[in-house]
Amino acid sequence: MAIRAEDMWRSSQKSRGDGGQDRAVGRLSDRLFSAADGAWQEAMKKQFLLEMADGTLSPERFRYYMLIDYLYLIEYIKTLRIIEERSGEPEIKSFLQNTIGATEEELGRVHFPNMMQLGITEEVISKTALPQEAEEYIRYMRGLAQERPILESLTALLDCSWAYAYIAEHMIGQYGEKIRNSQYRDWFMAYTTREYIDSNQAWIDMVDSLAEGIEEERQEELCRIFVTCAGYENEFWDAVYCGEI
Repeated sequence: MAIRAEDMWRSSQKSRGDGGQDRAVGRLSDRLFSAADGAWQEAMKKQFLLEMADGTLSPERFRYYMLIDYLYLIEYIKTLRIIEERSGEPEIKSFLQNTIGATEEELGRVHFPNMMQLGITEEVISKTALPQEAEEYIRYMRGLAQERPILESLTALLDCSWAYAYIAEHMIGQYGEKIRNSQYRDWFMAYTTREYIDSNQAWIDMVDSLAEGIEEERQEELCRIFVTCAGYENEFWDAVYCGEI
């Protein structure tokens, strides 16, 4: 990964200006937000997102993004299933089952029909490979899901959900007029709906609940995991902007 987790982590620590100790933090999610905020700010400067905001992104490039994002989400669901199978807690299993169901429903109801309109057929899907950056991201999350405790896995996958909500909200705030007139307006609006916000908050609440009372060292490790995933997200945006169409 070009943006190394350790570099991202040092940057987030430096920006806090207190040697890494966040005195105002009470919940793990507060620490995660503080650690990843710089990476999310960087994401909003990515050319892919800027061109979506002002409507200048080429339809071919957006088509490629939709295709790669679909393939990524298929692997994302597989990772969720691994975590669900490993969990022995009914509350966590129920949460994951609901998350999997909602993601699959969105793929079938929204994502796949939109892909068909863009000319992305099942044959095209079957012949397309994920870019290396996305493959590395998936391997990282899959490894956590298979080998690490449930909290570490949920923290890693939370970044994806939370980053989209953050990026959409803040870019609408910054480029509102452009986005309202952009042909990609619906992409931004999808991640600011009450349903999406509530779903993301449920994930945050689950992570906070599981993290209650954990030791400082583990909190630091969870922040490292979260920032690592934020770095992979940023590389994903570069990959879909520069990848071969």
